[in-house]
Amino acid sequence: MLSICIPVYNINIKNLYDALKRQIEVINDPIEIIIIDDCSLDHFKQLNCATCKESIYIQLLQNVGRARIRNLFLEHANYKNLLFLDCDGFIIDNNFIENYLIVIKKVPFDVICGGRTYPEQKPNRKYLLNWEHGIKKESKPYEERRKNAYQSFMTNNFIIKKSVFETIRFDEKITTYGHEDTLFGFLLKQKNKTIIHINNPVLNGDNEANKIFLQKTEDSVQNLIYILNNKEYSNSFIDKVKLLKIYSKLQKNRFITFYNIFFFVSKPLMRFLLSEGIYGSLIIFDLYKLGVLIKLKNKV
Repeated sequence: MLSICIPVYNINIKNLYDALKRQIEVINDPIEIIIIDDCSLDHFKQLNCATCKESIYIQLLQNVGRARIRNLFLEHANYKNLLFLDCDGFIIDNNFIENYLIVIKKVPFDVICGGRTYPEQKPNRKYLLNWEHGIKKESKPYEERRKNAYQSFMTNNFIIKKSVFETIRFDEKITTYGHEDTLFGFLLKQKNKTIIHINNPVLNGDNEANKIFLQKTEDSVQNLIYILNNKEYSNSFIDKVKLLKIYSKLQKNRFITFYNIFFFVSKPLMRFLLSEGIYGSLIIFDLYKLGVLIKLKNKV
């Protein structure tokens, strides 16, 4: 019936694992949990190995990245429905798995997205950027996600039919953080696969410091450039990403050079404000990402 797939890297997954096990124990349908560790530190390997004795637990000898590790679950999953969860998530609904099973049994689908939510309490300023971005950009009600089903796809909490995943996999050239979900949602649309959005979120548990989140954002922009330059993906991909649409407009109106100069002058101030966690800084964050995109694109 259901294979729960959890890629792990340098996190103790006991709370997530135990919450899932408690729900599985009262469900009659066949369900398995598979954990693949992406070459974590020994400390986390030891903790998670002890936690997951009753499940399939695999340790990779070298780090393979966010895309390839998800593809590896195809080799180990025994059931036709794969539920992917990020290792830093928290289960907040005691009927979380049952909510998915109800949809699986009643509604035709290729992919089901449950959603993501963030803590309501505002964190310390040093962690504000990730939280504010998550609250305003990612933590959307399912009614809103349904309006843009493919663009709202996220990898942290979704079910995919194994038969579909065998034909549409994550691009393994994307090894760092960012936009592997954007591309996967785009490919699902290209292949006319059905995405259903439901109200079954997990709580995001890894709110990163502003400086770390900024660095990972720069990595994600680099991934975006790789996708943009890859001839396997059509030009219509630009229309699916707000950042690329803005870049395209600037390019058509010959404002790229002007913005590049503006970013060169203002980048230190932008980075300072974002690193210090100025609330309401998402506009600055968008300007910063655009500047990084233009800078990196000029190097290609």
